[in-house]
Amino acid sequence: MSDNLLKTGKCKAIIDTVEINDIPELLEIIQKNFESGFVFAFFKDKALFGRVVDGKIKFHDTEYDISFPMLEEMRVFNKKKELYVYRKNQKLSGRLREDREINNEEGSEVEYVRSEIALWGTTAKDVGENWTELFEDRGIRLTIPFVPNNRNKINPHHPVHLVVHSYIEYLNNNIQASYSDARWVAFTEGGEENE
Repeated sequence: MSDNLLKTGKCKAIIDTVEINDIPELLEIIQKNFESGFVFAFFKDKALFGRVVDGKIKFHDTEYDISFPMLEEMRVFNKKKELYVYRKNQKLSGRLREDREINNEEGSEVEYVRSEIALWGTTAKDVGENWTELFEDRGIRLTIPFVPNNRNKINPHHPVHLVVHSYIEYLNNNIQASYSDARWVAFTEGGEENE
């Protein structure tokens, strides 16, 4: 295991909370905030990865209908921001988090830990149009909107990782540190050093 999997950083964060009453409202928020990016949607009957293209969600090889009662959780993300939506009783709640450069005037200064989480699958198969299927000898198969570029740098046991920023909050007059939030950032090749 690499000694470089966890790194720290600082940024300026802008955080807005959202309450979503229906799918058109959710899609409007996505279109307003994301021209491009990635999607993870957790429905009552399946979990799908997708991408945002020109503000619209595209899943691989399927026209899955995003319905309000079926959606449990969703993350729409890119290297700069994330919309995290979750079911709370009969409504969808969430937050929009945007990270800016530390020298930016807007936002609150925060520290974060950058980590890479291995996605399921020891085999990666290019299925075309910039999609990869991750799988093992048995079990689930994930189709993600990412194709590893440099197969020589890939960790053969976990070919694709998810980059996550976990934000640090200090409690009790800066005596105790805790994670206050986490944001999905990007996909990366297993073993890759940069985002």
